[in-house]
Formats: sequence, structure tokens, C-alpha cells
Amino acid sequence: MKKFTTKDLALSSIIGALYVALVFAFFFISFSDIQFRIAEVLLILVIFNPKLAFGIIVGTFVANTFAPGSFGIIDGAFGTLATMVGLIGLIAFRKKPIIGLLFPVLANGAIVSLMLVFFTDVPVTYWLSFASVSIGQAVVLYGLGLPLYYYLKRNDHLIEKLQ
Repeated sequence: MKKFTTKDLALSSIIGALYVALVFAFFFISFSDIQFRIAEVLLILVIFNPKLAFGIIVGTFVANTFAPGSFGIIDGAFGTLATMVGLIGLIAFRKKPIIGLLFPVLANGAIVSLMLVFFTDVPVTYWLSFASVSIGQAVVLYGLGLPLYYYLKRNDHLIEKLQ
């Protein structure tokens, strides 16, 4: 990976702020039993520029820590860990985005479900939680993110702005 420049920092900051804004705007579906976190669509951007992962990770931490309906720092830690693990897989498989998108789906399903089982009083099993979190993540990434990926891929001027 090339050196992290001031432009990369500025672009990551914008992406992180957009992530937080989307979580706050859609908080009513971002923290429910079946989570449809619209902000996760931004993960697609790391396929075009892996350096944007920094902004998404910081945005995830801020949103999870301070959003209404979150568990504060616990949510910040678990959610950020899930995002980091998912982004590592997505970046590794960015040449095959259909496969790469499975990593955030599975990482969020596995890690967020652990948090929900241990830190909520909702009588839910790990596997039921894993299924519900993973389904919500898959709907956002494959239903919204993949079309966004194909749109961006056809628009060189937009990709140029992301790099």
C-alpha cells in the first residue's frame, strides 16, 4: 500500500463522518434485532481504495459508542472489531467482491452476536442472533452495496475521486 497522504486522511475523514451520519439518520434500523445498517454500504469503497478502511473503522467506533440505542463503549469495541475483521477479508478479496462481501457479513454476525448474547437481557441464542445480524448485513451489502459497486466501477471519474 502506498503512503497514507493528507488527501487520504481528508477522504477517510469524510467517509467516517458520512458513516456516523448514516447510522444516526437510520438509528431506528441500525440497532434493532435484525439490523439494517445502511452505513455499511460504505464498505464497498474500500474495494476501490483500501486506505478508506481507516475512516470506516473510526466512523464505526464513533457511531457505535455514541448513537442512541447502542451499548456505548462495549458496542464501540465489539462493533469496531467486527468491522476491522470484515474489512481485512474484504480488502484481501477485493478483486472478487461477491466473495469479499461475505467477510463483513460473517464477522458482524459472529462478533456482534457475542455482544448481544452477553450484554443484553433479551433471551436470544447465539445462532439466532448470528442469523439475524448476518441477514441484515447481507441485505445491505448485497442489496445496496453490490449495485453501488457496479455503478462506481462503470464511472472512472468517481473512482478517480476515491483514490
